[in-house]
Amino acid sequence: MRRTWSLREKKWILNGLLCCAGVLILFFGLIQFYWILALTAAVIVLFMVLFWNWWRCPACGMHLGRMEAQGKFCTHCGQAIDWDKKQS
Repeated sequence: MRRTWSLREKKWILNGLLCCAGVLILFFGLIQFYWILALTAAVIVLFMVLFWNWWRCPACGMHLGRMEAQGKFCTHCGQAIDWDKKQS
């Protein structure tokens, strides 16, 4: 059975990935091991893939834009967005 996520949960996961990347960049600045830089790049790539696949309107499938904007309606189709509804 596949796990379904709400848009709010997806936003938390995406923000967590960004925080991990920031912490890894700080560690690289202190320690300068290049495997940390490679891990940071992997986290950023994972964030980008999930962001482009997950951050979409449930009704029309269009990209929702920036993560800071959490409006009540899709800017493309005008459909109301339920941020807590589980979706695949």
